[in-house]
Amino acid sequence: MLRHIVRATAGRNSRFPHPLSTNIHLYCSLVDDKTFRMYTKELVRKHKILFDRSMKNNLTAQERNDLLLISKSAELAKELDSVDHDLAEVTEAFKKEGDQNMRELLENETKALSTRKDELFDEIVLEITPVETDEITDIILEVHAGVGGLEAGLFAHDMYTMYERFAVNQGWKFVPREIKEMEGTHSSRAINSIQVNMSGDNVYKLLKFESGIHRVQRVPSTEKSGRIHTSTAVVVILPKPAEIKINIEQKDIKLDTFRSQGGGGQSVNTTDSAVRLTHLPTGTVIECQQTRSQIKNREFALEHLKSHLYEQQLCDQQTKTASMRRLQIGGANRNEKIRTYNYVQDRVTDHRMKLTVSGISELLEGGEKLSNLIRSIMDLDKQERFKIWLAEQDNGKDKSSNSTS
Repeated sequence: MLRHIVRATAGRNSRFPHPLSTNIHLYCSLVDDKTFRMYTKELVRKHKILFDRSMKNNLTAQERNDLLLISKSAELAKELDSVDHDLAEVTEAFKKEGDQNMRELLENETKALSTRKDELFDEIVLEITPVETDEITDIILEVHAGVGGLEAGLFAHDMYTMYERFAVNQGWKFVPREIKEMEGTHSSRAINSIQVNMSGDNVYKLLKFESGIHRVQRVPSTEKSGRIHTSTAVVVILPKPAEIKINIEQKDIKLDTFRSQGGGGQSVNTTDSAVRLTHLPTGTVIECQQTRSQIKNREFALEHLKSHLYEQQLCDQQTKTASMRRLQIGGANRNEKIRTYNYVQDRVTDHRMKLTVSGISELLEGGEKLSNLIRSIMDLDKQERFKIWLAEQDNGKDKSSNSTS
């Protein structure tokens, strides 16, 4: 079902369409889930109450905002109820109809209503589930040779080339930064690691699920006995650190003034020229008694505070990037894989959704086949997030019932 959602979101800006194979039934329908249908009925009820009150100009500012937020999803929910009603009538008529021509017409009507029901479900899900905040347009792609010696280095190069072609097809910028070739080999294509700057629309959204261990099973060109070798490459996708901008709002600063401390005589101020700034969100305290002017001391303290906060954010950013890299690289073991490329059988298996497709060469071209595979993973992610949302609705309902009992 959720494959429609991906077409409605990522598909708009993608160069490739997303025709998922019709024989792949990844997701069961959640449109008739009890919690979901109870939610939509409550949505319609709440919308009617607020709308009726709005006609009498009897809404608070918060209620007006609520009405705006739920109007579209409530209209979709009402149409879903109407389609359900029509579908039940047509299904019942089909059971009783004896004329073959009429049965064909009713069958076509059933298919059309079922399709619309699926579409409405997808549209409602888009309205009610939280929007992902991954509109990152700049990333760092890293490909590392894992276990397997020379074959791992060659496969890492294959992965790098695949993503370069994919970037070209998507219209993204692809700028290699650092290449470490594998030493002690006779191949110029074997690499230990490579780092690339990539930028473009939806670059992080489309590639974030590529991070992990990719396993290859093939017969190396140097293998005379035809024995299959297994090796790995590790793909790391990191959001490129953003330019740090420090914007300190006045409400976040507590200002205290006091007399400067000194050794006596002229060095001791008789006015409260010394300044202490406390940044309330972080608890950072900066003091300045550099000059006899309170205004200048405040300016110096503010600059010092900005520098301190910049250093904190930079440190946090670097720590987060290093942590993400460690998590994604892991141990690069053969059994910790997200995808297997089996050259002997000419198939690629994504282990996260147990999906197998044929045509390794076509996939490595970075074209439509890779695009479809990536979007299938996005489908799976959206389904999982919707299930989490349903569970949260159930938990909220349980807490509400406990508080009233």
